[in-house]
Amino acid sequence: MFRGPAGLWPFVPFGQSPAVLVDDSRGMKILGVTAEKGGSGKSTLALSLSAVAAAGGKRVLVVDADPQQNSSLVLSGGALPTDSAGLAGVLLGGTADGAVLPATVPGVSYIPAGAGLADAAGVLLGEIGRERRLAVALSALVGRFDLVLVDSPPTRSILTVNAIVAADELLIPVSPGVWSLQGLGSLLGTVDQVRQYLNRPDLRVRGMVLSMVRRDKVSREVEAQLRGEFGDLVCRTTIPHSVKVEESHGRFRPVVTWSPKSAVSLAFEELGKEVL
Repeated sequence: MFRGPAGLWPFVPFGQSPAVLVDDSRGMKILGVTAEKGGSGKSTLALSLSAVAAAGGKRVLVVDADPQQNSSLVLSGGALPTDSAGLAGVLLGGTADGAVLPATVPGVSYIPAGAGLADAAGVLLGEIGRERRLAVALSALVGRFDLVLVDSPPTRSILTVNAIVAADELLIPVSPGVWSLQGLGSLLGTVDQVRQYLNRPDLRVRGMVLSMVRRDKVSREVEAQLRGEFGDLVCRTTIPHSVKVEESHGRFRPVVTWSPKSAVSLAFEELGKEVL
């Protein structure tokens, strides 16, 4: 069971407690992809869903809020832009519109992390409205995109908080393992604090996605524990472990465009139907 400062993590507050659901009247949904643990498949999830949504006709933007720049590397085709301040510039007062670049994936645009993102996070700590900079910047893009996916860092930071505050809904990848479960408890605590202290009572966890699932006892036990604890908040679709993912990263492409008929790509397509 997951435990936090207030005891057991209850199902309802993290799933369906807000009375106000996502307001889609503005025509742009912001989906935060976040996990407080590296190696959970977070960037792969953001990249794959962006390609799936674009193939379905949506205008998609990926915001790379992770200083590791993994999403930026894939979406740039392996040639990280050197003439763009990227998200670092946006958070420190630049415009989101000026930071948007076309990706190598048809129908997808992106805001690169930028080489100075880690330094910008440090500067941001002393700025007014530091937690809301991304939300304010993305509001200027309403009407230009149908879906925004924010790939956040794998640790709690001002960048992670910006991603959570900006999001309408959160998608949380969970890889089978005890450390992932510990990171999940920490992340849900962060979400609860954002709701309470940053005036986001409407923030919803759209779902938890079991990723890199193997056919072994550990994966089965983790899935059983998650579904027993969180019920329908755990997505029906699970993402299998596959070497095709690493192959696609080596070619700087999302796996759903590199190997569209593979089991992992078909799983991402099914997940897209479930959560988008």
